[in-house]
Amino acid sequence: TGQLSPSHWMFWTTLYYMKMAYGLLSFPFLIFRLPLLGRGLVRALPTAYDQSGALVQKLTSALMKRKKKLDDRARAKAQERHIRKLQAARKRERKVAASREAGAARRAALDSLAAAKRRAVPAGSTAGGAVR
Repeated sequence: TGQLSPSHWMFWTTLYYMKMAYGLLSFPFLIFRLPLLGRGLVRALPTAYDQSGALVQKLTSALMKRKKKLDDRARAKAQERHIRKLQAARKRERKVAASREAGAARRAALDSLAAAKRRAVPAGSTAGGAVR
């Protein structure tokens, strides 16, 4: 009949010739796969995606190591800044707490002084001792 099925020999022969035609037609592009000649003919640089998804030039292994060192340094500096901020915040909190305690102690001292003065002066008398 007119249809080719995988069990028919003509099907497999057609696939073989299609594969041969594909190989022969792609042969001229083999030159781009050669290391020195391909780079000279095509001036495009290898590219890759970075962490944010942007297309960038692909880094060599030496550049990757250098970038990792720079990133590690930047991360360490950021960590140090964060630690310094935390220490400064804690120091401010301690100062505020100390000033609150000192203010509370001053208020307590003033209150006790005022209470002592009230107790020392009898009701109905003046501070000079003269009774009106």
